[in-house]
Amino acid sequence: VKSLGILTVVSDLGTALAQAVKSDWTRIGGSIAAEDVHQPGEASFRPILMKMLSTKPDAIYLTSSNGKQLAQIVRQGRELGYKGIFLSYGAFEDPEVLALGAQADGCYYSSPSFDAANPGADGRKFVDAFQKKYGRAPNAHQANHYDLVMLYTAVADGLAKQNKPLNGATFREYMASTLPQYKGSAGAYKFNYKDGSVLRSSIVKVVRDGKFTKLDDLG
Repeated sequence: VKSLGILTVVSDLGTALAQAVKSDWTRIGGSIAAEDVHQPGEASFRPILMKMLSTKPDAIYLTSSNGKQLAQIVRQGRELGYKGIFLSYGAFEDPEVLALGAQADGCYYSSPSFDAANPGADGRKFVDAFQKKYGRAPNAHQANHYDLVMLYTAVADGLAKQNKPLNGATFREYMASTLPQYKGSAGAYKFNYKDGSVLRSSIVKVVRDGKFTKLDDLG
């Protein structure tokens, strides 16, 4: 992949992702073939895709967080004859995408290092409980939200034991002093309280033969 198209959903997350992808892609010597935006509720992407495909991108990066919308973009792109690669992030791991069948093969995305088939000791309880309730394996998005609730619970319980009120100031103080790292169902989190960033263990996955398949660790 040398030339990249970026299709950005109009949202804070979508814009931030697009900016990060564009910055890193050009930094390593890649070119931007085309950029365009779409609305969160949009369903017909053919006009946008036709314009983007005319620039012949080797791959198109998608920033939507809606699985149904991501699947619609891929399907409509394939129907327009696009045989290149679609790239995305963890939100791409959605049943709506797998429902596309062979049209989704060869789509790549980065994801937290969560593998429902091999969740490890920290993730097994969550995966088993989710499977029992919903009859299917959870994706990285759902593991992230589970970790968020459990992290919040750990801090709230800690403050309760110290007889301290639960508010923004005490929450941050407790977290910063006791949780430089957190090991959850979706992998390890390392918090930087100075700039508000989080480092995550990550992997790259591909859609292959109707499954979301891990390719490699990203660190």
